[in-house]
Amino acid sequence: MKKFFAFILSLALILTLSLPSFAANNEPSKIVSLERDPAIFSYASNALPKHLHSLLDVGEFSGSIGDYTLGQSFSIFNTEEHTDSTCFPVLYKGEFVAILEISKGASEYQSSMSVSFAKELTAFLSTNQMHHFVLITDGVHLQAYDGIRSIEIFQLYPDGSVFTPSNLEYVSSLLTLSPPETTSTYADL
Repeated sequence: MKKFFAFILSLALILTLSLPSFAANNEPSKIVSLERDPAIFSYASNALPKHLHSLLDVGEFSGSIGDYTLGQSFSIFNTEEHTDSTCFPVLYKGEFVAILEISKGASEYQSSMSVSFAKELTAFLSTNQMHHFVLITDGVHLQAYDGIRSIEIFQLYPDGSVFTPSNLEYVSSLLTLSPPETTSTYADL
């Protein structure tokens, strides 16, 4: 009888101690981003229909402007140019189909929209390879970086080079100057 209770107690301890690590391993991937001025969302909301109108007219996209919405924004850090931009997933009937990228010039916002890395980012988030990470680029390569390792998500064109993240202190300084928010879980996109 003592062996039976010892076995039950051991089993209970093993199950109890293993549950937190199991839960941590199943945590959804999250992109760590800068907090943004609400004005950027307003700008993005106004820019989206303009970009969509052009892309719908030339047949790049289908449906109507009302079929598209903006998802939760995230930041991308260019470690070569020491800049960052805010990206909004563009959703078509709930599916992540494009990226609306907003950057701030000297005094005004600028926007561009493309399908660029939408599929690749969605696929990466669904693999759950990293739980909390920032997105970094050199202008050609896009990588997820968690402070220890980086994983390439997308390459704009084959340039024969390998992106070795440098100037990461730039990203660290931005995230410590402004309290980061964790956004864009796979479910959000």
